[in-house]
Amino acid sequence: MASKPTHEVFFVKDLGKDKKGFWTKIGAAWQHKETTGMQLKLDLLPTDLGAGDLVILEAKAEDEEKAA
Repeated sequence: MASKPTHEVFFVKDLGKDKKGFWTKIGAAWQHKETTGMQLKLDLLPTDLGAGDLVILEAKAEDEEKAA
C-alpha cells in the first residue's frame, strides 16, 4: 500500500428527512490492479453504523483539492 489511495471512505450519518447527511472521512481505499476488488484502510469505525452509510468515492487530485 505504498502508493496513494485511489478512493476515500466516508461515513454519512442520516440526519432525518429533508436534511443533508453529516459526512466524516474515515479512511482510504486502493483499487486492485489485477482484479475488480479494493483494499480498505479505516482510521476509525463508527459505533452507530446502522445510523448511516459507508460511501467510497474516487480520491480527488491534489490540484483540485488546493483549488477548492
